[in-house]
Amino acid sequence: MYRPIRYRSAENLIAETQRGLSERSVVGLVGAEMASVPGVAGIADAVADRGGRLSPSSLKADCISPALAAALARNGNRSVTVAPEAGSERMRRSSTKILPNPRFCTPPN
Repeated sequence: MYRPIRYRSAENLIAETQRGLSERSVVGLVGAEMASVPGVAGIADAVADRGGRLSPSSLKADCISPALAAALARNGNRSVTVAPEAGSERMRRSSTKILPNPRFCTPPN
């Protein structure tokens, strides 16, 4: 809601997921949009390495990288929520959020 976006470090999130995996086998990654979180594919890999599953709340359609998709599949995820940012193709066109050839997000450093 307030800018600038404040990301938690991947190292911090990995440590938190490891703590969560000591209690459960599934760890939720909750936020407005998780695919552009710096290091998210590495976080998913770290969870898979411990035998757990990372469950992201929502992934922006044009930010899902091949590495993230592979990491989530390795986690055992069979489905994820993909957010196209608009309810219909007409709304996406009118708001210029068209996804004919998805580009992959590069999170800020």
